Amino acid sequence: MKTYVTAALFILFSSFVSAAPQSVGTVILSFGQNTAESEGTQRVLKRKVDIYADDLLKTGDTGRLQIRFTDGARLSLKPGTEFKIAEYQFDEANPEDGKAVYRLLKGGMRTLSGQIGKVDKEDYTLDAVVATIGIRGTDFTVDKQGDEVKGSVNNGAINVANKGGASDIAKGFSFQLVGAEGTINIFRTATAVRRSLDSKDISVPASQVDSESTQQITVAASPNPTGNGEAASDESVVALAFSQVNLGGVEVSAGSVEGADRNSDITIDRTLSGGDVVTGVVFNDESSLSSDPCSPCVISSPSLLGVVLDQGESTVGTAKVSWGRWASGYTVVENGLPTVTSGSFHFMYSDDLTPDSVITNKTGDFVYRYDATHGGYTSPQNETGATGTLNDFSTVTGTGGHVYSGTYFRVDFDGQKLLEIGVEADILGNSYELREAASADLNLSSVLNGEEVALTGTCSGLTCGAGVVSTDLSGHMSIDFVGDNAEGAVTSYAAEGVNGLTGVSSSINGTIFLEGESSP
Repeated sequence: MKTYVTAALFILFSSFVSAAPQSVGTVILSFGQNTAESEGTQRVLKRKVDIYADDLLKTGDTGRLQIRFTDGARLSLKPGTEFKIAEYQFDEANPEDGKAVYRLLKGGMRTLSGQIGKVDKEDYTLDAVVATIGIRGTDFTVDKQGDEVKGSVNNGAINVANKGGASDIAKGFSFQLVGAEGTINIFRTATAVRRSLDSKDISVPASQVDSESTQQITVAASPNPTGNGEAASDESVVALAFSQVNLGGVEVSAGSVEGADRNSDITIDRTLSGGDVVTGVVFNDESSLSSDPCSPCVISSPSLLGVVLDQGESTVGTAKVSWGRWASGYTVVENGLPTVTSGSFHFMYSDDLTPDSVITNKTGDFVYRYDATHGGYTSPQNETGATGTLNDFSTVTGTGGHVYSGTYFRVDFDGQKLLEIGVEADILGNSYELREAASADLNLSSVLNGEEVALTGTCSGLTCGAGVVSTDLSGHMSIDFVGDNAEGAVTSYAAEGVNGLTGVSSSINGTIFLEGESSP
């Protein structure tokens, strides 16, 4: 969901040239205006930028940031956060010698610990100024505002200590304290209750709040801007793509939401003859992979259905699939903070999501393809908002060792693996080619668990390098199978990059419906 900026390597010159600093982690997700400060310099943080020891990470008022450290730990920072990497050392050959000291100066974070601290818990420390936190497990959140520190444990356990004492906090419990000598209050974490489309904003009923809880949680409903919407079924799925404007330029986003997710809602308007239209999505992402979990993230269309573009629908097997894009007038609100959008909001919807059991038991080598007689798509869009066309699937041998070319993906159901992915598009004299990244997890089990597949590729042509040098692209793709025998797939994709010669940014995103058949 981002524009990529290549991190500069700062080489210090004195009487000799010192070694370049060693990366301790990499940005894997960045929304908003996020920076790293070190030794008087400031770097804009975008996806794939390196992070170094001694960095002070800062997220903007609408910023969200996710880091993957070299020991496998993941860190998510909320808007308005300052987080210092005070000390970090890790050698994969000697993981027991690793050490990490972090400081949360203000704001909020969530972390999944890695190898550091697994052997000796004392090797991992989080300093929240008025309290120190050590790990006894893997997944926890902490928020600090002034002298107040609070947090919760999603998995494992932590130890919270200040001048007033120390306490272990177990999975399913939260804590709160004020001041360096304040009492550490512990209570059971309240759980959210999913809402129906037509209900009003409500708090958790008293009967569903644990007696040890000190809080209530309000869960928002999916928007219904046209007034004719209805809640999508548990068997539904929507793939979506859109763009945001941030400090580093345009950030492209792609993903999917399933109706069976108890923390999310999808609103569908069925009054147009051309197909079902997605008019609202509310997404509460509480997964371990989330950067500052959306609580919620809300997307709402305009109130007039007549302005939806690229509208279409098709049927494959038992599944009906519909798609379209809102060119303007839609809103995206992340955790209560409106974002500045750019280009269209693309959607691809079906109410016949394939059961996981069908996919794990399916056999054979299949190609899911788009061409003039198979599937459909919303017009691929670049960073300027210009749209173009997708290239048809072809049995002509593709690049990068691919058996085929064009727009498709290939699956070995016997081995439960994705074999290859191709997305090819043309937009105003530029040619885009995306395929699976070498580092991508291509196991179908990961796809079924909602993981996006990493993409890599190039953009070449009039503006992607001014026709001289192509632009390298990186991104991701969501894949959800539809139909009672996985006859089709709804997908979304997003990729972007910066040309190393011209410094010009390029991006592409959209949604695609692909139909499956045995490999030619």
